[in-house]
Amino acid sequence: MATLLMVGVTNDLAAELAGFASLFDLEALGCPDATQAAALLHRQVEIVVVEGGDGESHSSLPHLLRACQCRGLPLLHVGPPDSIPGENDLPPDLFDVLPPPLAPRLLKRRLALLLEVRRLRRELDERALEIEVLQAELAELSSLDHDTGLFSQRYFIEDLAKEWRQAGRNSTPLSLLLLEIDGSANFLHQHSREEVISCLCLVARALYQSLLRPADLLARFGEKGFAILLPETDCAGAELVAARLHHAVADLATGEEGALCGKVSLSIGCAWHLPGEGDADGSDGEALLDVAGEALTRAVAAGGGHTVVLAAAEGVGHPKDDAPDV
Repeated sequence: MATLLMVGVTNDLAAELAGFASLFDLEALGCPDATQAAALLHRQVEIVVVEGGDGESHSSLPHLLRACQCRGLPLLHVGPPDSIPGENDLPPDLFDVLPPPLAPRLLKRRLALLLEVRRLRRELDERALEIEVLQAELAELSSLDHDTGLFSQRYFIEDLAKEWRQAGRNSTPLSLLLLEIDGSANFLHQHSREEVISCLCLVARALYQSLLRPADLLARFGEKGFAILLPETDCAGAELVAARLHHAVADLATGEEGALCGKVSLSIGCAWHLPGEGDADGSDGEALLDVAGEALTRAVAAGGGHTVVLAAAEGVGHPKDDAPDV
Protein backbone atom coordinates (compact mmCIF):
# COMPACT_ATOMS: atom_id res chain seq x y z
CA MET A 1 0.00 0.00 0.00
CA ALA A 2 1.24 3.51 -0.77
CA THR A 3 2.60 5.26 2.31
CA LEU A 4 2.70 8.71 3.86
CA LEU A 5 5.88 8.67 5.91
CA MET A 6 5.93 10.82 9.07
CA VAL A 7 9.30 11.72 10.59
CA GLY A 8 9.46 12.93 14.21
CA VAL A 9 5.91 14.29 14.20
CA THR A 10 3.94 15.19 17.35
CA ASN A 11 0.61 13.66 18.25
CA ASP A 12 -1.43 16.62 16.95
CA LEU A 13 0.27 16.59 13.57
CA ALA A 14 0.11 12.79 13.41
CA ALA A 15 -3.66 12.91 13.84
CA GLU A 16 -4.05 15.43 11.02
CA LEU A 17 -1.78 13.42 8.75
CA ALA A 18 -3.67 10.19 9.51
CA GLY A 19 -6.92 11.86 8.46
CA PHE A 20 -5.35 13.14 5.25
CA ALA A 21 -3.84 9.73 4.48
CA SER A 22 -7.23 8.03 4.72
CA LEU A 23 -8.70 10.49 2.22
CA PHE A 24 -6.00 9.62 -0.32
CA ASP A 25 -5.93 5.89 0.40
CA LEU A 26 -2.48 6.09 1.98
CA GLU A 27 -1.01 4.28 4.95
CA ALA A 28 0.32 6.72 7.59
CA LEU A 29 3.61 5.37 8.91
CA GLY A 30 5.65 7.11 11.59
CA CYS A 31 9.31 6.87 12.47
CA PRO A 32 11.31 8.79 15.09
CA ASP A 33 14.21 10.14 13.03
CA ALA A 34 15.51 10.78 9.53
CA THR A 35 17.90 7.81 9.55
CA GLN A 36 15.11 5.31 9.97
CA ALA A 37 12.97 7.23 7.51
CA ALA A 38 15.61 6.97 4.77
CA ALA A 39 15.68 3.20 5.30
CA LEU A 40 11.90 3.00 4.79
CA LEU A 41 11.66 4.86 1.50
CA HIS A 42 11.51 1.60 -0.43
CA ARG A 43 8.04 0.87 1.03
CA GLN A 44 6.04 2.53 -1.77
CA VAL A 45 6.38 5.89 -0.07
CA GLU A 46 4.46 8.64 -1.87
CA ILE A 47 5.26 11.62 0.35
CA VAL A 48 7.40 12.43 3.41
CA VAL A 49 6.46 14.84 6.21
CA VAL A 50 9.11 16.04 8.64
CA GLU A 51 8.32 18.06 11.75
CA GLY A 52 10.81 20.32 13.48
CA GLY A 53 14.44 20.08 12.50
CA ASP A 54 16.37 20.62 15.71
CA GLY A 55 18.06 18.04 17.87
CA GLU A 56 19.94 14.79 17.40
CA SER A 57 16.97 12.95 15.89
CA HIS A 58 17.15 15.21 12.81
CA SER A 59 20.91 15.29 12.37
CA SER A 60 20.68 13.03 9.29
CA LEU A 61 18.06 15.11 7.49
CA PRO A 62 20.43 15.98 4.61
CA HIS A 63 20.76 12.24 3.92
CA LEU A 64 16.97 11.88 3.90
CA LEU A 65 16.65 14.81 1.51
CA ARG A 66 19.14 13.26 -0.92
CA ALA A 67 17.29 9.93 -0.72
CA CYS A 68 14.01 11.68 -1.53
CA GLN A 69 15.65 13.50 -4.42
CA CYS A 70 16.93 10.24 -5.93
CA ARG A 71 13.43 8.76 -5.81
CA GLY A 72 11.58 11.91 -6.86
CA LEU A 73 9.65 11.96 -3.59
CA PRO A 74 8.03 15.17 -2.30
CA LEU A 75 8.89 16.28 1.22
CA LEU A 76 6.93 18.71 3.43
CA HIS A 77 8.78 20.30 6.34
CA VAL A 78 6.47 21.45 9.10
CA GLY A 79 8.50 23.89 11.20
CA PRO A 80 10.65 27.02 11.03
CA PRO A 81 11.96 27.61 7.49
CA ASP A 82 15.62 27.78 8.56
CA SER A 83 15.68 24.71 10.79
CA ILE A 84 16.26 22.00 8.17
CA PRO A 85 19.74 21.68 6.66
CA GLY A 86 20.21 20.69 3.03
CA GLU A 87 16.73 21.66 1.85
CA ASN A 88 18.16 22.87 -1.46
CA ASP A 89 18.89 19.25 -2.37
CA LEU A 90 15.27 18.83 -3.44
CA PRO A 91 13.74 20.45 -6.54
CA PRO A 92 11.51 23.42 -5.58
CA ASP A 93 8.35 21.70 -6.80
CA LEU A 94 9.02 18.69 -4.56
CA PHE A 95 9.92 20.55 -1.39
CA ASP A 96 7.69 22.75 0.72
CA VAL A 97 7.86 24.37 4.16
CA LEU A 98 4.85 24.97 6.38
CA PRO A 99 5.86 27.27 9.25
CA PRO A 100 4.05 27.22 12.62
CA PRO A 101 1.41 27.54 13.90
CA LEU A 102 -0.18 24.43 12.44
CA ALA A 103 -3.07 25.21 10.10
CA PRO A 104 -4.83 21.90 9.26
CA ARG A 105 -6.60 23.22 6.16
CA LEU A 106 -3.39 24.67 4.74
CA LEU A 107 -1.53 21.49 5.64
CA LYS A 108 -3.93 19.33 3.63
CA ARG A 109 -3.80 21.73 0.70
CA ARG A 110 0.02 21.68 0.63
CA LEU A 111 0.09 17.88 0.84
CA ALA A 112 -2.47 17.52 -1.94
CA LEU A 113 -0.46 19.80 -4.22
CA LEU A 114 2.77 17.91 -3.54
CA LEU A 115 1.06 14.61 -4.33
CA GLU A 116 -0.29 16.06 -7.58
CA VAL A 117 3.20 17.19 -8.55
CA ARG A 118 4.46 13.69 -7.77
CA ARG A 119 1.74 12.17 -9.97
CA LEU A 120 2.44 14.54 -12.86
CA ARG A 121 6.19 13.96 -12.65
CA ARG A 122 5.64 10.20 -12.78
CA GLU A 123 3.30 10.59 -15.74
CA LEU A 124 5.82 12.77 -17.55
CA ASP A 125 8.55 10.21 -16.93
CA GLU A 126 6.33 7.45 -18.34
CA ARG A 127 5.50 9.56 -21.37
CA ALA A 128 9.16 10.40 -21.90
CA LEU A 129 9.99 6.68 -21.83
CA GLU A 130 7.22 5.96 -24.34
CA ILE A 131 8.56 8.69 -26.60
CA GLU A 132 12.08 7.25 -26.40
CA VAL A 133 10.77 3.80 -27.36
CA LEU A 134 8.78 5.22 -30.28
CA GLN A 135 11.73 7.29 -31.46
CA ALA A 136 13.96 4.22 -31.36
CA GLU A 137 11.39 2.25 -33.38
CA LEU A 138 11.06 5.10 -35.86
CA ALA A 139 14.84 5.37 -36.26
CA GLU A 140 15.07 1.63 -36.86
CA LEU A 141 12.28 1.71 -39.44
CA SER A 142 13.81 4.67 -41.26
CA SER A 143 17.17 2.92 -41.42
CA LEU A 144 15.84 -0.19 -43.18
CA ASP A 145 14.39 -0.85 -46.59
CA HIS A 146 11.10 -2.68 -46.08
CA ASP A 147 11.31 -4.70 -49.31
CA THR A 148 14.78 -6.20 -49.01
CA GLY A 149 15.68 -5.76 -45.33
CA LEU A 150 18.85 -3.93 -46.35
CA PHE A 151 19.78 -0.53 -45.01
CA SER A 152 17.78 2.29 -46.55
CA GLN A 153 19.11 4.98 -48.88
CA ARG A 154 18.63 7.53 -46.10
CA TYR A 155 20.77 5.48 -43.72
CA PHE A 156 23.40 5.03 -46.42
CA ILE A 157 23.69 8.79 -46.96
CA GLU A 158 24.09 9.34 -43.22
CA ASP A 159 26.74 6.62 -42.95
CA LEU A 160 28.56 7.99 -45.98
CA ALA A 161 28.95 11.34 -44.23
CA LYS A 162 30.37 9.62 -41.13
CA GLU A 163 32.78 7.43 -43.10
CA TRP A 164 33.89 10.40 -45.22
CA ARG A 165 34.86 12.37 -42.10
CA GLN A 166 36.51 9.30 -40.59
CA ALA A 167 38.55 8.73 -43.77
CA GLY A 168 39.60 12.37 -43.73
CA ARG A 169 40.78 12.17 -40.14
CA ASN A 170 42.70 8.95 -40.70
CA SER A 171 43.83 9.66 -44.29
CA THR A 172 42.49 6.29 -45.43
CA PRO A 173 40.90 5.55 -48.83
CA LEU A 174 37.15 5.26 -49.22
CA SER A 175 35.30 3.61 -52.10
CA LEU A 176 31.65 3.74 -53.07
CA LEU A 177 29.84 1.43 -55.50
CA LEU A 178 26.48 2.11 -57.14
CA LEU A 179 24.88 -0.96 -58.70
CA GLU A 180 21.98 -1.38 -61.10
CA ILE A 181 20.45 -4.61 -62.36
CA ASP A 182 20.77 -4.63 -66.14
CA GLY A 183 17.42 -4.67 -67.92
CA SER A 184 15.60 -3.94 -64.70
CA ALA A 185 13.23 -1.48 -66.37
CA ASN A 186 11.84 -4.23 -68.60
CA PHE A 187 11.76 -6.65 -65.70
CA LEU A 188 9.70 -4.18 -63.66
CA HIS A 189 7.11 -3.90 -66.41
CA GLN A 190 6.88 -7.61 -67.21
CA HIS A 191 6.49 -8.97 -63.69
CA SER A 192 4.25 -8.40 -60.68
CA ARG A 193 5.47 -6.40 -57.73
CA GLU A 194 5.78 -9.57 -55.66
CA GLU A 195 8.00 -11.18 -58.29
CA VAL A 196 10.12 -8.04 -58.59
CA ILE A 197 10.61 -7.85 -54.81
CA SER A 198 11.48 -11.56 -54.66
CA CYS A 199 14.13 -11.08 -57.34
CA LEU A 200 15.52 -7.99 -55.61
CA CYS A 201 15.79 -9.95 -52.38
CA LEU A 202 17.67 -12.75 -54.11
CA VAL A 203 20.11 -10.28 -55.64
CA ALA A 204 20.47 -8.47 -52.31
CA ARG A 205 21.34 -11.73 -50.57
CA ALA A 206 23.93 -12.60 -53.22
CA LEU A 207 25.51 -9.15 -52.87
CA TYR A 208 25.51 -9.31 -49.09
CA GLN A 209 27.19 -12.73 -49.07
CA SER A 210 29.91 -11.36 -51.36
CA LEU A 211 31.02 -8.74 -48.82
CA LEU A 212 33.71 -10.10 -46.57
CA ARG A 213 34.10 -7.37 -43.95
CA PRO A 214 31.62 -6.22 -41.28
CA ALA A 215 32.48 -2.60 -42.05
CA ASP A 216 31.28 -2.88 -45.67
CA LEU A 217 27.79 -1.40 -45.92
CA LEU A 218 25.19 -2.60 -48.45
CA ALA A 219 22.01 -0.56 -48.93
CA ARG A 220 19.04 -0.31 -51.23
CA PHE A 221 19.49 2.71 -53.48
CA GLY A 222 16.60 3.87 -55.61
CA GLU A 223 13.91 1.60 -57.02
CA LYS A 224 16.17 -0.82 -58.88
CA GLY A 225 19.64 -0.34 -57.49
CA PHE A 226 21.98 -0.86 -54.59
CA ALA A 227 24.88 1.01 -53.03
CA ILE A 228 27.94 -0.31 -51.21
CA LEU A 229 30.33 1.66 -49.04
CA LEU A 230 33.84 0.25 -48.63
CA PRO A 231 35.89 1.96 -45.89
CA GLU A 232 39.66 1.76 -46.10
CA THR A 233 39.42 0.45 -49.66
CA ASP A 234 41.35 1.84 -52.62
CA CYS A 235 40.74 1.50 -56.35
CA ALA A 236 42.24 -1.98 -56.64
CA GLY A 237 40.27 -3.26 -53.66
CA ALA A 238 37.03 -1.82 -55.02
CA GLU A 239 37.62 -3.52 -58.37
CA LEU A 240 38.09 -6.88 -56.65
CA VAL A 241 34.83 -6.43 -54.75
CA ALA A 242 33.03 -5.47 -57.97
CA ALA A 243 34.33 -8.61 -59.68
CA ARG A 244 32.95 -10.77 -56.83
CA LEU A 245 29.60 -9.03 -57.14
CA HIS A 246 29.39 -9.72 -60.88
CA HIS A 247 30.08 -13.41 -60.33
CA ALA A 248 27.66 -13.67 -57.40
CA VAL A 249 24.64 -12.42 -59.32
CA ALA A 250 25.60 -14.40 -62.43
CA ASP A 251 25.54 -17.56 -60.32
CA LEU A 252 21.86 -16.93 -59.54
CA ALA A 253 20.98 -18.17 -63.03
CA THR A 254 22.46 -21.61 -62.28
CA GLY A 255 20.68 -22.06 -58.96
CA GLU A 256 17.08 -22.72 -57.98
CA GLU A 257 16.47 -18.98 -58.18
CA GLY A 258 17.18 -18.92 -61.90
CA ALA A 259 13.58 -19.75 -62.77
CA LEU A 260 12.50 -16.49 -61.17
CA CYS A 261 15.26 -14.04 -62.05
CA GLY A 262 16.75 -15.65 -65.14
CA LYS A 263 20.20 -14.47 -66.14
CA VAL A 264 21.14 -11.45 -64.03
CA SER A 265 23.95 -9.01 -64.66
CA LEU A 266 24.99 -5.77 -63.03
CA SER A 267 26.27 -2.41 -64.10
CA ILE A 268 28.56 -1.01 -61.42
CA GLY A 269 29.81 2.52 -61.00
CA CYS A 270 32.67 2.89 -58.56
CA ALA A 271 34.21 6.03 -57.11
CA TRP A 272 37.14 6.10 -54.75
CA HIS A 273 39.02 8.80 -52.94
CA LEU A 274 42.11 9.13 -50.79
CA PRO A 275 41.30 12.09 -48.52
CA GLY A 276 43.83 14.81 -48.08
CA GLU A 277 44.23 17.64 -45.62
CA GLY A 278 40.91 19.37 -44.89
CA ASP A 279 38.68 16.57 -46.20
CA ALA A 280 37.47 15.77 -42.70
CA ASP A 281 35.70 19.14 -42.42
CA GLY A 282 33.04 20.87 -44.44
CA SER A 283 32.03 17.89 -46.58
CA ASP A 284 29.60 15.02 -46.28
CA GLY A 285 30.81 12.76 -49.09
CA GLU A 286 28.26 13.89 -51.68
CA ALA A 287 31.07 14.47 -54.17
CA LEU A 288 32.00 10.79 -53.96
CA LEU A 289 28.37 9.84 -54.55
CA ASP A 290 28.15 12.13 -57.58
CA VAL A 291 31.26 10.60 -59.14
CA ALA A 292 29.91 7.08 -58.51
CA GLY A 293 26.69 8.13 -60.23
CA GLU A 294 28.66 9.30 -63.27
CA ALA A 295 30.60 6.02 -63.29
CA LEU A 296 27.33 4.05 -63.17
CA THR A 297 25.95 6.04 -66.10
CA ARG A 298 29.01 5.13 -68.15
CA ALA A 299 28.78 1.47 -67.11
CA VAL A 300 25.14 1.26 -68.22
CA ALA A 301 25.97 2.99 -71.50
CA ALA A 302 28.72 0.43 -72.13
CA GLY A 303 26.02 -2.23 -72.54
CA GLY A 304 25.66 -3.82 -69.12
CA GLY A 305 27.77 -6.21 -67.14
CA HIS A 306 30.53 -3.62 -66.79
CA THR A 307 32.30 -1.78 -63.99
CA VAL A 308 33.52 1.78 -64.44
CA VAL A 309 35.91 3.16 -61.85
CA LEU A 310 36.47 6.89 -61.36
CA ALA A 311 38.78 8.69 -58.97
CA ALA A 312 36.76 11.33 -57.14
CA ALA A 313 39.66 13.72 -56.71
CA GLU A 314 40.34 13.95 -60.43
CA GLY A 315 36.86 13.36 -61.80
CA VAL A 316 38.27 10.99 -64.41
CA GLY A 317 38.69 7.25 -64.54
CA HIS A 318 39.00 4.21 -66.65
CA PRO A 319 36.33 1.76 -67.76
CA LYS A 320 36.91 -1.83 -66.70
CA ASP A 321 34.92 -4.83 -67.83
CA ASP A 322 34.50 -7.07 -64.80
CA ALA A 323 31.74 -9.20 -66.28
CA PRO A 324 32.38 -12.90 -65.58
CA ASP A 325 32.78 -15.39 -68.35
CA VAL A 326 29.56 -17.36 -68.14
